[in-house]
Amino acid sequence: MTQIEAKNLSLGYEKQKVVSDLNFTVSEGDYLCIIGENGSGKTTLMKTLLSLNAPLKGEIVFSEDVKKNQIAYSQLVNILKEPDEYLGTPIKVKGIYSAPFNGFSHVYNYTVTIQDNTQCCAKGIEFFLRNENDLSLLPEEGELVTIKGALDLFEEGKHAYCVISDAMIEQ
Repeated sequence: MTQIEAKNLSLGYEKQKVVSDLNFTVSEGDYLCIIGENGSGKTTLMKTLLSLNAPLKGEIVFSEDVKKNQIAYSQLVNILKEPDEYLGTPIKVKGIYSAPFNGFSHVYNYTVTIQDNTQCCAKGIEFFLRNENDLSLLPEEGELVTIKGALDLFEEGKHAYCVISDAMIEQ
């Protein structure tokens, strides 16, 4: 059974076409993997599927079983490649909580490891709690948690890495 169908889709920005006459179907049980060169329209297609962009031409038809808010898109790889473009962006991640001890700075680093993205962030994404004095908010190590905050950069010596600042743990 067809879940998503793209018909004669042309995509782009301000009438600048990136993709022309794209046709495809996604059936029940299918996985859709979009690969291509930089600038080939991967992100533009995903934004159109999520109704963040309107197609320049054509249409996307969703079956009644598919709700647009059920379609997932991970910008994690883009965020890690070019974090400056995403600073301050609200972020919400679900993963496994841990608090490894950092021997360099002699503190515990609160992290969440996203289970389906362990290849690109195997050590997890560190987060800084909004109310860092209330340690009773911390879950048990190994617990599945959802962290909500803002994407930020943390610089330590010569290195900078992505963190979630002003974080809250959703219950």
